Amino acid sequence: MFKKSIVLGLALLIFLGGVAFAVSTNPVSSTKNPVTRTLYVANNSAAPSIKSYPPKAIWPPDDTLGWDDAPLLVNTQSLPGGSACNGLAVSSDGKKLYASIANGEASEIRVYYLDSSGMPGTYEAMAGATWSARSTPSGLTLGRDYKLYVTDNTLRRIRVFDTYNNTWISDITDTHLPDARLLDVATTKGTTDSGFALPGSHPPNVAHYKIFASEHSSDGRIHVLNYDLGTITYEKALTKSTFVRLTYPSDLKIVGDRLYVAVNDDSNVVAVMVYSTVPDASGNYPVIAQITTDNAIKFFDLPLKL
Repeated sequence: MFKKSIVLGLALLIFLGGVAFAVSTNPVSSTKNPVTRTLYVANNSAAPSIKSYPPKAIWPPDDTLGWDDAPLLVNTQSLPGGSACNGLAVSSDGKKLYASIANGEASEIRVYYLDSSGMPGTYEAMAGATWSARSTPSGLTLGRDYKLYVTDNTLRRIRVFDTYNNTWISDITDTHLPDARLLDVATTKGTTDSGFALPGSHPPNVAHYKIFASEHSSDGRIHVLNYDLGTITYEKALTKSTFVRLTYPSDLKIVGDRLYVAVNDDSNVVAVMVYSTVPDASGNYPVIAQITTDNAIKFFDLPLKL
């Protein structure tokens, strides 16, 4: 039986026991509903869309047997012609699907409202953000404090939204991180200060957590930032000097205290690098494992936990 899975880009589902299917003409991003186990795949074909696949066992929801791709069961949400969906995320209660839609000045961050089976119906666009003709919203991730972080790859920034009222808050620019083309972003679970409440914050208030952002280049870097009581500071970058295969890092996912990074090394070998999100005594983030396309898993430190 498959154990707990993680979902990375290109609609690739990686298990300890093998690789599951994904059906899409040009899949770019994917995510899974934690409650209904529905699989969502961004399809950036000539007719872009977001496809939703129900698990083969729907009650109780169980995706260990995969997902059903029967046309009558697949939900397809069409996107504007010429646009691209580069990032997907689902709320922890399984009721909302967030999607980054890259479309120049018409770019948007959509919030799809999901029914009890996890299928999207109506949606609204988050308000307040101004986009330019060069805007390319890409990866996104949800923080536990009602924040949504979205990378704008071309404008080289991370945009921050409030999911409590679906509005833009601010941008993290070169004031807080190097001038780099960022492709994806992920946050740790974080810790809460007992009895502490930020002015105007919505519970649960998470006071401290880390933000990881991938720089998609041959000189690949993973930038690490700290969120501390409402203040964001730059910590460091994980670089190829740490591990030479960190080339063209793209999608990021955090499961527990592990950071999974999809990479393409200089030999065009696709792999997933696994880092600890907890720094060691020297302040470094150790590489724990490498998962290659031949399903081989090489461990460098602690056992891989999925």
